Amino acid sequence: LGVVVRLFFLLVLISDLSLAAKVNIEMWTRTAGYYHTGQTPKVKKAVIDISDLTQEAIQRRDIQYSSVRKYQGVFLRTLMQAYNPDLQRVDSVLLHFANGMVIPVRIDEMPDSPAILIALKIYENKKWTRTFPSSARKISGAKDKHPLRFTGNKVVVSQQWAVKFDYQGKRLFTPWMHVDSLQGLEFVNAD
Repeated sequence: LGVVVRLFFLLVLISDLSLAAKVNIEMWTRTAGYYHTGQTPKVKKAVIDISDLTQEAIQRRDIQYSSVRKYQGVFLRTLMQAYNPDLQRVDSVLLHFANGMVIPVRIDEMPDSPAILIALKIYENKKWTRTFPSSARKISGAKDKHPLRFTGNKVVVSQQWAVKFDYQGKRLFTPWMHVDSLQGLEFVNAD
C-alpha cells in the first residue's frame, strides 16, 4: 500500500510539472458589432501553448528591469503567425495582460525586427529558470508597494521600441512598464 501511495504522489508531481510548463495564450478576432452591451463577439477562438512554438534565446535590454538580461521565448510575430489572423480584416492587436492592462499595437507599425518577446525563461544565477523576479516600478521616488509579478511568461520590450506618450519632450507614460504576464491577443480593425 505504501508503494502505491508513493507512486500516486509521484504521478501527481509529474503531471503538475508538465502542466506548469504549459503557457497558454488565448487568441480571438473581434467582429464588428455593438460593444455597449458588455458582450464582445469573438470568432476564430484559439488557445495556443507558446511553449510548443519555436523559441529564441536572446540578450536584450528590458525596460522593466532597466538592465540587459538573457531570455528564452517566442517573438510576438511568431505567436501571431501561429494564429494566422485575416490581415485583410484586422489591422491591430490588443495585448491583454493578467493585471488588466491592455496595450494596442498596430500590426503595420510593428518594427520588422523582433521587438516584442514573450519570455518563458530568464537566465538568472548561471542557469535558466521559469521564475521571473518581480519588477518594482519607479514612482516619483517612492517605493512601489505593488511590484509586478510574472507567472508563466514575461513580455520583454527594449527601450528602442515602446509605445509612449510625450508632452513637450518629457516621457510621461510607457504602458510597457506596467504590464505583467500576457494572457491573450485580440485581433481588431481599428477603424
